[in-house]
Amino acid sequence: MARFTEQKRSKVDALIDRWRTECLVEDGSLLFPESIWTAANVDLLIEHFVENPLEDDDDFVSKLKRQLGDQPREVVRLMAETIAVYLAFAVTAVGPARKRELIGDVLAFKGDDLAADSDVAKAMDGGIGGPGQGYNSYRPFLLMYLVRFARALKALDSSQRADLVAAGADPWAFREWLDSVVPDPKEGAQTMRNILLHLLFPDSFERIAVPEDKAQIVNALGQSLPRARQRSVEVDRRRGSRPAPPDRTRSLAHGSRARGRRAAGPCRRGAPDSSA
Repeated sequence: MARFTEQKRSKVDALIDRWRTECLVEDGSLLFPESIWTAANVDLLIEHFVENPLEDDDDFVSKLKRQLGDQPREVVRLMAETIAVYLAFAVTAVGPARKRELIGDVLAFKGDDLAADSDVAKAMDGGIGGPGQGYNSYRPFLLMYLVRFARALKALDSSQRADLVAAGADPWAFREWLDSVVPDPKEGAQTMRNILLHLLFPDSFERIAVPEDKAQIVNALGQSLPRARQRSVEVDRRRGSRPAPPDRTRSLAHGSRARGRRAAGPCRRGAPDSSA
């Protein structure tokens, strides 16, 4: 039941299958005929993006250009592909055109563009589920979670990586490993954890991104859920998502434009945000 969706997800699933094999197990790329998902490139993203937050009023793309504009082309390409993975799940929070625009804006830092006939561009037409109202405003933190995951995975050799993420791997062993190497995600990143689990193991983990939503399902239905469904919802009642302090979160996320828009109140869950 976990793979169920009303949306067109086949291109997303195909893209993620390529990502797991060509980029996570190996060091390849979703867009280019070269090695992009290497440990060295991920380490540069850790240094210049994860460990170098900018807290001024610039928008997300402008901040990212300042963080990565002087880095090698391969690092910028890696960031663009990371953003593509982050965007692939969302159905209504970000529209297809805006998804492609965000990826293309980052590729343009080094003069690249997003080919319209690429698997990445085509997958942005689809989606899987609603990622929750914090998906856009917490964007940097969700992306930081993905980069931290990639760093931990790339510290392993390719056979160990395959044991964790290849098709047919044990989803529960992966979840245990993931929570040990990227523990206690804060500031909305728990949503990215839930999305990542579903993307890589869609038949085992429900397409529920927001941890509070998982908790509500279990609280409401409890033992009436079949045992397998209880496991696929996989709520750990000790887990939760604490919002970051509002001033820092808004500043890191999108700058003054987003601050003004969201100060009036959060978007409805699943409401499209064409400017996010």
